[in-house]
Amino acid sequence: WGLMRSPCVIGCYLIYKYKMDVDSVIQFIQSKKNFAFTQIYNFRELLDYVYNYYQKKNKNLLKS
Repeated sequence: WGLMRSPCVIGCYLIYKYKMDVDSVIQFIQSKKNFAFTQIYNFRELLDYVYNYYQKKNKNLLKS
């Protein structure tokens, strides 16, 4: 069942590399693969976690 893992890994990379927000990542990936992030297999929680992690990390770097 790699249907959601691959788009999720790509989404995490887009969040990390290009500082995209979760909705933009999902919309971008769905424009390329319309089956991604459907109701059945939805890895949005993981993308939210990664997004929040890098938001906190970036804030900490700015404080230093």
